Amino acid sequence: MEVIDLLKQTSLFAELSQADLEMLGPSVRVETYPTGRVILREGRVGAAFFLLVSGSVEVIKGMDRPAPRVVATLGPVISSVRLQP
Repeated sequence: MEVIDLLKQTSLFAELSQADLEMLGPSVRVETYPTGRVILREGRVGAAFFLLVSGSVEVIKGMDRPAPRVVATLGPVISSVRLQP
């Protein structure tokens, strides 16, 4: 599936014109992550925006502490779409 088609399926980008989506498209990258991979860490400044196409992600509080806890399980929204800096 093309990136523009993925963006059109999300409520966040659904109202954009085709021209706007085509302008945004080149700055988007689709990525796949293996199970258990950390994609963001608590307290770090994020440099990307993610949309989840399939699967799920766990939001874990205190991952670097002795007793981390899952505070939410999210997904899917649409896809792993990363805006390149």
